[in-house]
Amino acid sequence: MKTKSILPRTRAYRIGFSAILILFFSVAWAHGQGLVQVSHDPYTDPLAQHATEVEPLLVANGDTIVSSLQVGRFFGLGGDNIGWATSKDGGKTWTHGFLDGITLVAGGTWTAVSLPTVAFDRKHHTYLIASEPFDDQGNGRGVLVSRSQDGLKWSEPIVAYSSLGTFGHWLACDNSASSPFYGNCYDAVYDYATGVNLNELVTSNDGGLTWDNPVPAPDQTAGLVTSMAVQPNGNVVVLGRNGGPNGDQEYAIRSVDGGQTLEATADIATIFFIYPFMRADPSLTSGVDAEGTIYVVFPDCRFRSNCSDPVAASICRFVTDNSSCTTNDLVLTTSKDGVIWTSPQRIPIDPVNSSIDHLIAGIGVLSEPKDHAELAVTYYYLPNGLTCQPNTCQVSAGFISSPDGGRSWHDAKKIAGPMMESWLVPTSAGEMVANYNSAFVVHGQPYGAFAIARSPNPKTGRFHEAIYVRRLTNETE
Repeated sequence: MKTKSILPRTRAYRIGFSAILILFFSVAWAHGQGLVQVSHDPYTDPLAQHATEVEPLLVANGDTIVSSLQVGRFFGLGGDNIGWATSKDGGKTWTHGFLDGITLVAGGTWTAVSLPTVAFDRKHHTYLIASEPFDDQGNGRGVLVSRSQDGLKWSEPIVAYSSLGTFGHWLACDNSASSPFYGNCYDAVYDYATGVNLNELVTSNDGGLTWDNPVPAPDQTAGLVTSMAVQPNGNVVVLGRNGGPNGDQEYAIRSVDGGQTLEATADIATIFFIYPFMRADPSLTSGVDAEGTIYVVFPDCRFRSNCSDPVAASICRFVTDNSSCTTNDLVLTTSKDGVIWTSPQRIPIDPVNSSIDHLIAGIGVLSEPKDHAELAVTYYYLPNGLTCQPNTCQVSAGFISSPDGGRSWHDAKKIAGPMMESWLVPTSAGEMVANYNSAFVVHGQPYGAFAIARSPNPKTGRFHEAIYVRRLTNETE
């Protein structure tokens, strides 16, 4: 089923890139040994910025790894299309392509699309990519889902949720055979169409072919959805930020009946976040271990001096004397039930008085039963984040792991960089790599997906920002 826009088409570009493209090359660049480029932007739409790819996520089943990504970023909302990259041999070689039927460049009706999230439904052996389309007035119009049995051939989009105004969503599936809701897939949506901020959940129990009517959360002060955790007992926990009456809470909303109802919002922590010059928010990333413990990571400055007033600390970056400025760490909190959460603990990537700013995290959790869950956290960071200005800020990608559920941590490793922030695609919210990050465990080995940029072409100004994947080890250089 294809979506039908209620607004007229404003552009008519289509490019025949639904054909599969094979990549067998790796890239060694700026401390990026082991990075494999898995996709590139083929479009030439003059209204978008090329060549740009951002916002990758990973999911895996056996030797198959699938990444979703956003292609051809606009300065305003979304991009030209959603892409996919798939490895059938555990990350050695990759195939990539682009979804049909969503945007104008790919035979669809929508002006732009954003926020691709990918999941695997083990019961129905189906890979799903969910995304949010935009009309030509800049309104998010719901959630579309594309399906694949093999990660290579993708269906036309199916409407999972329809609205006149949505802003953010997240997709997840229940893959625990012991769960009473095994095979359910869920998409949590933030909807503003009625003038009331509302989180709603839609559910599919047939591999994404059909979706039930939306179930609203009782709390209308909940904010943007940025992750979702599904526990082995079937409980679903929607995670987001900017919740609470003051808009300053990281929050959780639980369902214990397979998405039929949503419980009241539980506050996780108050947000203490210093906004950098680039595009970055205090979004949550989550993972679940075999015992059902939920691990949530987000950027936060609470362990740093000068953090009591994040607004003032952010403003101080614009002044010459930055002695009162501060930067963000990554912090970890856990929950057994999605309602009661531990106090955030600092992830010790570097000293608490360092000048490095840590942003946009992704967490992977080893799912096999063990005495202590193994955690893998990927992130971006600004090595000169305390003192840099937009034209001098540097951006790198990093990785840190814990062998015992966050009780101790290995030394952090650089994945790639530094990139100059000016190499990244600009948006209305700042230069962009992603609104979220991704780490995923494949056969006990963590992998990360990253948007990595090189210097734009000096003659044409064309960007060089693409998606790279690498296997993560504690020996990463």
